[in-house]
Amino acid sequence: MHKDVQRIETMKIANLIMMLLGVFLFVACNRDDTPPPLPTPRTDALTLDLDYAEKSYLIDGIGRAELATCEDGDTAEFIVDNQQIRVRFLGIDTPEASHFYEPWGYQATQFVCGKLEVAETIVLERNFDGVLRDTYGRYLAFIWADGRLINLEVIEKAYSEARGAVNLKYGSALMEAMFAAEETGRRIHGETDPLFDYSETGKDTTLGSIVNHPDDYNFKKVNVTGVVTRMLGIHAYIQADGYGMYFYIGHNPSSDLAVGNRVRLDNVRAVIDLERRGGIHLTDFPRAQVRVLETGIITEPLAIGLSAFTSERLGRLIVVSDLTIQAVTEHIDGSLTLAVRDASGQSTTILHARKVEPSNRLDVAQLSVGDTVDVTGLLRNSPSGWHILLVDREDLVIYD
Repeated sequence: MHKDVQRIETMKIANLIMMLLGVFLFVACNRDDTPPPLPTPRTDALTLDLDYAEKSYLIDGIGRAELATCEDGDTAEFIVDNQQIRVRFLGIDTPEASHFYEPWGYQATQFVCGKLEVAETIVLERNFDGVLRDTYGRYLAFIWADGRLINLEVIEKAYSEARGAVNLKYGSALMEAMFAAEETGRRIHGETDPLFDYSETGKDTTLGSIVNHPDDYNFKKVNVTGVVTRMLGIHAYIQADGYGMYFYIGHNPSSDLAVGNRVRLDNVRAVIDLERRGGIHLTDFPRAQVRVLETGIITEPLAIGLSAFTSERLGRLIVVSDLTIQAVTEHIDGSLTLAVRDASGQSTTILHARKVEPSNRLDVAQLSVGDTVDVTGLLRNSPSGWHILLVDREDLVIYD
């Protein structure tokens, strides 16, 4: 009898332990570790107190604008009064996400660009001191997107500190937002960026491996070798073993990056960015090491048709023949696009970008709808589809 009671008590304890373990596992498996979204009470409460109807930012200090391109979390280009202007956002300084990357820079860029790209109404507002440009020639503004002050919201979302806010119209709100965000310990105020590769050195790999497995290399530091096939301004396209890639270097040119040079790039970062850079590309030039291994190498373009445009050939030097010009469009930023079609009826565009050196620019007067052309250029992608990047005007052969 005593043994039976003891056995029953032991089973009860065992069952209780199993029940508690089950509850623990249930809670652990169903726990949502996603941190709650950061509130934006100051942005929610703030309203634009100036009339911008029929006014111009360039003349009156306030006015509507149209987004042209979004560069990163604190810089964008807008169309104002039929001009494309580069604007630096007042009072903030988000982590970098262009020619080099910093923790939380990508997320800050996605947040800001996402807001601007869907905004129905964008208003630029000058500070009350009347200063329109900074020392780099960039315009300075507060950015209102559908009635919300982006400069303030990006601070409340812990993507930026308040910088130079003391003498700004909304300086008090920016500072209060920063102090509140610091208390959360979120993002730039204490969290590790889960996307960022904090490695000190890059991993040896090939362009082919990056192109074929882009998700495995996104934001990773790498070491690669390739031949410079074309220069887009100061930026380079490199190629190795039939694979190509864009190397965005920022603002400072490098004499080591010249057409025909075989170079080794150490500690560069591979980043997928379809909207701004045409897909997977290399960046982090300020922190990279560039070594010239060989000079004078000629890279022959791959002859293909429009049906052979694939992701494996992204960034590669190609030549496409017998294309007929359907339309010629000059853009406000100085770039030029040619809508072209092949004999089978397939279409694409040839982009002559604004970064092209003036001496290499096409003479629009020589281009006519109906002309047949052969084009040598770089295969690129974008949200609107494939296109051929024409860098050198000599790479376009026109047949009357």
